[in-house]
Amino acid sequence: MRRLRGLLALVATGTLLVGGAGCAHVGNYLGLKSQDESEVQRAAFEEEIPNAPPDPKNPGQLKLAYARWMEESGNVDEARNQYTAVRSEEPKNVDAILGLARVDLASGKHVEAEQGFQRALKLDPESPLAHHGLARCYAVQKRWTEAVAELNTAVLADPTNNNFRYDLAVAMAHTGDIDGALPHFVRVVGDAKAHYNVGLILQDEGQTAAAKKHLSLALTKDPHLEEAEHWLRRIQAAEPNAMRSPQHSLSQQPAPSRDISLTTATQREQRANQHQAGSL
Repeated sequence: MRRLRGLLALVATGTLLVGGAGCAHVGNYLGLKSQDESEVQRAAFEEEIPNAPPDPKNPGQLKLAYARWMEESGNVDEARNQYTAVRSEEPKNVDAILGLARVDLASGKHVEAEQGFQRALKLDPESPLAHHGLARCYAVQKRWTEAVAELNTAVLADPTNNNFRYDLAVAMAHTGDIDGALPHFVRVVGDAKAHYNVGLILQDEGQTAAAKKHLSLALTKDPHLEEAEHWLRRIQAAEPNAMRSPQHSLSQQPAPSRDISLTTATQREQRANQHQAGSL
């Protein structure tokens, strides 16, 4: 099996993630872009695809493969054209319906995207990609409780998909279920980064004291986690007469970008490459 970097991840209050291969939002986690761009440590996931190319005798399969390529390349107009062509020939083709829904979400057409994912679920109620895509749509609208329900279903259907699990953790944290979110974060990104993610989400939710607690925990578990150090310093600097924690000498480094929304596969891959290069 050849591996292809996946396209998704989940966002929330303008700061979340979300991702799988369900709803490719050419923007953020859960396919959403956070309002103040928060960055979260995300785990890249890979989607397996067959080594063999699409059957040249199956025009629909070829169009779907080309559409997905265009989608992942950011050419949403051409992707839409190809998905539409397949659906005109096969109205019940779930892959084409999901593709159109992802393109709608990437284009900011949230209502149309939600309708598309619901349409796919009517044809295939067990589809984890459809549930994940619908969750991303909910996340963009900050409908976190509904997003959690869809992501729970997606994770149960595909327990090994770290993209789904990460987005579930993000959505749960946005609903205030930190105890429920942490184990999922830990499983995907590890202990320190789990607290870092929670800290950023809590900051986005306006819970400054709790955010500092989790960012401090992240640094306790990994003193070299520069992103946590930066955001803790930033929160402390914004407080009147703030006392900086003596155990963390916060360096004056450029602010890492913040993106706690669902991210695209390309964004995840770039982040993964940066971390492998020694960014942490």
